[in-house]
Amino acid sequence: MRVVLVPAFKVCVSVALLWLLFSRVDATRLWSIARAASLPWLTTALGLYLLMILTSAWRWGLLLDAQRISLPFGRLTSSHYVQWVNLRFAVYSRSGPLLYGPAAGGTIWDGFGGPCESQNDGDPIVLYDHLADRWFMSQFAIPNRFRSFLFAPFYQCIAVSQTPDPTGPYHRYQYEFSKLNDYPKFGVWPDGYYMAINQFASVNLQYAGQGVVAFDRAAMLAGQPANMIYFDLANDLTLGGMLPSDLDGPAPPAGSPNYFAQVDDDGTGYPADRIQLWKFHADWSSPAASTFTGPFVLPVAAFDSNMCDFARGCIPQPGTTVKIDALSDRLMYRLQYRNFGTHDALVVNHTVDTDGADHAGVRWYEIRDPGGTPVIHQQGTFAPDALHRWMGSAAMDAAGNLAVAFNASGPAMAPSIRYAARLASDPPGMLGQGDRSDHRHWIANAPPADGATTACWAWTRSTGAPSGRPASTTRLRRRPDGRRALARSSCRDVAPRCRRRTHLKT
Repeated sequence: MRVVLVPAFKVCVSVALLWLLFSRVDATRLWSIARAASLPWLTTALGLYLLMILTSAWRWGLLLDAQRISLPFGRLTSSHYVQWVNLRFAVYSRSGPLLYGPAAGGTIWDGFGGPCESQNDGDPIVLYDHLADRWFMSQFAIPNRFRSFLFAPFYQCIAVSQTPDPTGPYHRYQYEFSKLNDYPKFGVWPDGYYMAINQFASVNLQYAGQGVVAFDRAAMLAGQPANMIYFDLANDLTLGGMLPSDLDGPAPPAGSPNYFAQVDDDGTGYPADRIQLWKFHADWSSPAASTFTGPFVLPVAAFDSNMCDFARGCIPQPGTTVKIDALSDRLMYRLQYRNFGTHDALVVNHTVDTDGADHAGVRWYEIRDPGGTPVIHQQGTFAPDALHRWMGSAAMDAAGNLAVAFNASGPAMAPSIRYAARLASDPPGMLGQGDRSDHRHWIANAPPADGATTACWAWTRSTGAPSGRPASTTRLRRRPDGRRALARSSCRDVAPRCRRRTHLKT
């Protein structure tokens, strides 16, 4: 009996030590402790555990270098344009000149302390809160890592500007999560800043469910301690890739919840092709009374989201055998909300296989009355020729005109920015204003936004270079008449042109 109990005891101790120490002591340190203590059984257990972790992480494809993934976001106002690409951000005047940067994203938290200051891990978001005339900046922080292995806790870093000047001081915050808060997407709403995250378990990186979070906007704008309200939806692992609604234009009716959406393909096990909507009501006076209700299921026209069996290498480009990720398994940012007074609407898009032969096109939707009885008001798939169109972003202006910007590529055309549009008077489901292009520039997740002076111009931002080259340029392009804003810069290290001030706020 003793022969059985002793190994069992050692295994239990091994597992306990690994879980308790691994997030605080790196693997080489733990290994040296085991060897110094002459504990070959612990050394063996550690080796087997690392092998299990590596196998799991490789299967989920999460062993990525954030610096090699193109994750650009930007926002335009009447006076500034702020762009954050991967690990660096820059501030431009709307008229074109570079005002600050490019600088590491983590410099926003200089002097703040903790992982948000010490780390610069990217997955950034830039938003402009037009209701308050303030800037919102965020990225995540992963301080506990050994090579490609990630350990809890994980952090979301948020900064809200104290003035309309994005080069000025910020109120800064740091929030802790026990699961990896991957793919964070935010939306501005009158009662909060809302976030959706795809969650992964610490260490083994198994998918661990959708997370939805609300942050206390009023407290953040005032620089006060700000709570978060967090729903972990891990009880249903079919949920993932949600987007929160992001407000443009007038505020929604008083008391409106924030809306979250997810797209489902019947080819991946769902009962039908559909969009699901949820309503997130944050109660800051009594957080325990907050609710996340739904889903409200909206049937949509049939589609196939399976591009290249969801492999990362899918979209062809000329001059190389390297292909590009279609990212066709989820909605594309943003889920834009607009209140027209007579009605309110959400617009969103995702990538689909248009012919069963891995030909990428953009499926877009306008959803009306999300706060009452939601309905698909119009939808369409844009794929007018043999080019691939994917990873779009849709927005509607104050007149009801809609634009969709997207990537385009093919065997004979380098990855480029294109955009298509419709006037409010065009037939439903049609992007009747055609397809326009710029073969010299490339985008990824480039959300069109309102020109702040008129709210009737659609803007987008393009970054990148053909064939995956690291250099990039920035261009602001005005539509629908094609006039341009003069904003262009190379993505290089330059000295800041203004001294940025930050104030410590917890």
